[in-house]
Amino acid sequence: MRIEQPRTELGRFPTPLHRLHRLERALNSSALYLKRDDLSGFGLAGNKTRALEFLVQDAINQGAKLLLSGGAPSSNFAGALALAARSL
Repeated sequence: MRIEQPRTELGRFPTPLHRLHRLERALNSSALYLKRDDLSGFGLAGNKTRALEFLVQDAINQGAKLLLSGGAPSSNFAGALALAARSL
């Protein structure tokens, strides 16, 4: 059974899969795919977009007026959260 959780749509999903034929041959491997989350369409957030969709919706459901994150000065997540907050 799949439980659907509410989310705020920030990106474009599903993102495409690309088959890596040359790498398969080089590694003598079965099928290898690359998930292109860089094409989610939400800034440079990439795979962080999915998590943010649920986190932001939860904050909205709780009536939050402020989103706060911590991290290193170069934190991609903090920047993505700032973008999500600004876009809402």
